[in-house]
Amino acid sequence: MNGRTSWALQTASVLMLLSVALCAQGQGAASGGVGAIESALRLRQYELAIQLAQAELTRTPRDARILTLEGIAYSDVGANRKALASFLRALAVDPDSLAALEGAAQLEFNAGDSGAEALLQRIVRIRPEEPTSHAMMGAIAYRRNDCPTAVEHFSKALATIAQEPTALTEYGACLLDQERPEDAVVVLQQAHAVKPEDAGLRYNLGVAQVAAHQDKEAIDTLQPLIQAAHPDPEALDEAAAAYEDSSNTPEAVRLLRMALIAGPKRLSFYTDFAALALKHSSWEVGLDVINVGLRQLPDAAPLYVARGILHVQLSQFSEAQADFENANRLDPTQTSGAIGAGMAQMQQHNSEEALATVEAQLKTHPDDSFLLFIRASALLQSGPEPGSARFAQARDAALKSIAARPGFILPRDLLAGIYLESGDYASAEEQCLAALALNPSDEKAIYHLIQALRKPGKDVHNEIPELTKRLALMLAETRKNEGAANRYRLYEPRADGAAEAPQPK
Repeated sequence: MNGRTSWALQTASVLMLLSVALCAQGQGAASGGVGAIESALRLRQYELAIQLAQAELTRTPRDARILTLEGIAYSDVGANRKALASFLRALAVDPDSLAALEGAAQLEFNAGDSGAEALLQRIVRIRPEEPTSHAMMGAIAYRRNDCPTAVEHFSKALATIAQEPTALTEYGACLLDQERPEDAVVVLQQAHAVKPEDAGLRYNLGVAQVAAHQDKEAIDTLQPLIQAAHPDPEALDEAAAAYEDSSNTPEAVRLLRMALIAGPKRLSFYTDFAALALKHSSWEVGLDVINVGLRQLPDAAPLYVARGILHVQLSQFSEAQADFENANRLDPTQTSGAIGAGMAQMQQHNSEEALATVEAQLKTHPDDSFLLFIRASALLQSGPEPGSARFAQARDAALKSIAARPGFILPRDLLAGIYLESGDYASAEEQCLAALALNPSDEKAIYHLIQALRKPGKDVHNEIPELTKRLALMLAETRKNEGAANRYRLYEPRADGAAEAPQPK
């Protein structure tokens, strides 16, 4: 969802409107030279307007109105540098001249200059609800990847950007970045409606619908792209996700196979297939696909991480460890290899090795929430006594993990267990409720909450029976989902690296 902002109002038309507004800025009706300059502008006699303005400025060189009109005339003949100089001179005389501010801001914005934002902020202070300024400030924030600010400004400019696909796309992309996919769908539907023939806008809408779990709508949106003579491989990948979410695994695998053939060097296609293989316990097939990917992308660290995870599932721990080490070597700035290695070591009950692995990474990534969670888990795996130094270190690591990423549920579940062991039932209950606020289906949080509510002297009335019933229903749903996930086994990939459609077990 990229692209240069092209939706801003045309400078000439904006500045022409500004000239009409000048006399309303506390000056009364235009008279003398001002009136003649404005008349020349209305008649599109721009060179004459420049000559008249320059003549007036020889007599009154600090007249902000004349300087602004000169800027408008220069802009209308394409002399943007001279126009900007005139506007800035006008602002030196009258810093709150709205016409000069808007003229200068429009020129700076169109040129992509950094000075536009400060000018726009001054306009918004004078006219807080001015939508065009908010629209431009939203676009500027998007360019510097400041999505919270972009969303704030775009939301105040809906009427201005309603027919502007680029601005709507930028707004939608930032809504997705802010984890508001349902809102992004609404905005990107609007962009798609403006230019329904634009394949990029159709794809963007499909991405948002997949993120919002609007699977049927996403499939309908992406159909023209995946049924084309030369299907868009990215669209195939997105449609595969929608089909998998709607429990149509055969179609998901078929589309992923097509994506792999069409885009053999696209990293995400291989990792998406590996995730599908993991979900359906088809680890050998996942390994084969990742191996094909590594032949195409031999230096891709995420592929080594994915293969290492698959090796862990097959209890091939030495191979997994080698893959995680390769991932760290290829991309030492990322923590996924260390996380994978730590998890593999813990699965082998090598808690000390796991601890050493993650602590080495924490030296350069001290606020990585997952590394902190693995550290807490590794510390606990050795079974420290409540009140011991190691037990306290595990608690502190879990607390730091939550502080680094409040929406991360796993350390909250771990911390609830720590508090239960140490007899701090109130703190355990607090962590359980926080986890359930994030995910009402968190089985571990409900189990821990039942334990916390059973503390002596706690009057819980019917809470425990209700929670127990809820936990039983969730466990039944989990078994049902696991059954659906295991319904299919994936066929081995062909020589070209693509996987055949799965068959029922």
